Amino acid sequence: CCFDKTGTLTSDELTARGVALSSEFIDDKANLPADTLLVLASCHAVSRGANGLLGDSLERAQLAFAGVDRPDKVRVLKRYGFSSELRRMTCVCAQGASTVVTCKGAPETLKPLLRDVPADYDASYEQHASRGMRVLALASRTVSNQIDWKGAPREQAETDLTFRGFLCLTSPLKPGTRNVIQHLQASGHKCVIITGDNVLTAA
Repeated sequence: CCFDKTGTLTSDELTARGVALSSEFIDDKANLPADTLLVLASCHAVSRGANGLLGDSLERAQLAFAGVDRPDKVRVLKRYGFSSELRRMTCVCAQGASTVVTCKGAPETLKPLLRDVPADYDASYEQHASRGMRVLALASRTVSNQIDWKGAPREQAETDLTFRGFLCLTSPLKPGTRNVIQHLQASGHKCVIITGDNVLTAA
């Protein structure tokens, strides 16, 4: 038996639990560095509708954790949307007098884009993924104000980034999921999860 994970075995609503950074797990936005908060507040495609925020549940959870109630709080100059092939999303935004590139995505896809990779990078995200968390790497860098980003290629933004932490999220099992899987296994059925999540998260 094959099952999709998110929305089938688990809830399709995600909750941000915190950010792993420098051997710490920060579960209160008040303790997050400003650079990390900026990535959370700007790197998304959420919009506001008549009944609240509209968009991906992961990004709504990201904004909720960051304490952002207005998705347009940060002015985005250019958005390179999430790509399932690249497994990341990047935005160029105005922050005061500065222009900042913010990026989030699968840890293994952001790793080659970082200027310096922390020594515990792999061990950190694998540790949280093995606990069933969905893990996204966060990164950013300040860039020149003179660049015309409207026509700039994605590769120009996604380079020489500084690591800003791992955002860790969870989606709980739906009621009844555990019993159904146990009954199927007891009756001799092999159960397989089909997911785009990290294999450690699915396990």
